Amino acid sequence: MQTKTRFKSLPAEVRADRRRMALKKIEGGWSRKEAADLAEVHYKTIETWLKNKTFLENNEFHEHKRGREKEEQKILTSVEQVEILDAIKNSTPDKEGIEYFLWSRKAVRECIEKKCHKTLAFQTISDYTKRWGLSSQRPKKQASEQDAEKVRIWLEEEYPKIQKQAKEEDAEIHWADETNININTNYQKTYAPKGNTPIAKIPAKKQSFSLVSSLTNQGKMRYMVYKGGMNIPLFMKFLKRLSKDTNKKIFLILDNLKVHHGKKVQSWAKKNEGKITLFFPPAVFSPRKS
Repeated sequence: MQTKTRFKSLPAEVRADRRRMALKKIEGGWSRKEAADLAEVHYKTIETWLKNKTFLENNEFHEHKRGREKEEQKILTSVEQVEILDAIKNSTPDKEGIEYFLWSRKAVRECIEKKCHKTLAFQTISDYTKRWGLSSQRPKKQASEQDAEKVRIWLEEEYPKIQKQAKEEDAEIHWADETNININTNYQKTYAPKGNTPIAKIPAKKQSFSLVSSLTNQGKMRYMVYKGGMNIPLFMKFLKRLSKDTNKKIFLILDNLKVHHGKKVQSWAKKNEGKITLFFPPAVFSPRKS
């Protein structure tokens, strides 16, 4: 037995084409039952289409008025839309007097209520944000104390000098940083039957390590795993290992972790300046503590 396709699950254009075809066949002498079988709908649906034939013909055989979205756009005027979009792009909810940290649909809704004195459904707000070219995204993290202008100046003026010097000395530029590793975390996905959620067995006790690494502009990575916080002996151990791992001189760009500025570290780097040179971007915010 052939299973009929659920009519409402079909794309709007396909549904419109089936209405057009069924009504045309009835005009050609087909019975309502035959037209219903062709369109894969109940014969009473054909009767509804015949009652609304004029409307369907004037609307390209769609069940709703075309241009509905244009009608919805009239909820907010063009001026109001520009005002709301400007707030989302160039401000934050708290600056607009709204008690939210990020721009969610609730925050946008309250902003519209405050500025335009209109209350919109959440689905309508989603329609507007889509028309405005906005999408829901996870924000990148950035220190609130960071001075973006100092970062720009360093990248545009100081870093090119480092690149030039590295080329003259045939040195390799490395970028170093520290991070934490949690071995209990799993972000991978896997296929499994519906309703059968797979289980990844991990230790119940939280286990974490630290990692210090350097990454070259060519994508070569060196790293050292350790437990606890970074200290001067550990960092010097990493520097010694790093300097022995390549035949080229290393230009190592570091952040302003207090350990990196330690006297023993600077003294060792001075004695080994033929192998490694340390560079520090400007302190765009207060140096971190070890």
